Amino acid sequence: MLSKILAIIIAYKYLALFIITFLASLLNITPAMPILLVSGFLIRSKYLIASITWIVGYCGVVLGDLTAYFLSFCYGRDVLVKIGFRRMLNSPKFFKVEKIFNKHASITIFLSRFLVPGVGPVVNLMAGLSKTDYRKFIVCDLLGEAIFISLLIGIGYLLADQWRGVANWLSIGSLVLLVIIIAMIIHYIWSK
Repeated sequence: MLSKILAIIIAYKYLALFIITFLASLLNITPAMPILLVSGFLIRSKYLIASITWIVGYCGVVLGDLTAYFLSFCYGRDVLVKIGFRRMLNSPKFFKVEKIFNKHASITIFLSRFLVPGVGPVVNLMAGLSKTDYRKFIVCDLLGEAIFISLLIGIGYLLADQWRGVANWLSIGSLVLLVIIIAMIIHYIWSK
């Protein structure tokens, strides 16, 4: 998969970087983490320019996040009810999860950007559905994504010779951390 990502970036450079990071943040259908690591590798190889790469990647993830947030903020609950999620959205458990999210929205949004890659799109939707203040969402998103982009491009740059291994390690580590966080949330909800 990483070789395909590398080929796409080599062929389309910044356009590919923007589209992939945007879709990763909006729908979680493409991997943002490997493409950012590969971008760091390509910066070190003098194929990409660091400042342009950072700005394009940052704009892609932030615009994807904001699109998901505002779509779910404006249309989310109604659309989800229409497609069959009425019972879930009206369940006491969903209200508990929403209440917890509302209580800790800022830290959840901020940490989901870089601590647990892959959960950002879910957090974007939950933030929109729970009507999190857009200013709070934007500030937490901008700060968290700046850390996310900088870390991954920096790791890719510093470990350019080992970028395949780093990408695999980060994916496994993120998955383990995600499982732990989900287990903690489930435990918290069920213990109430």
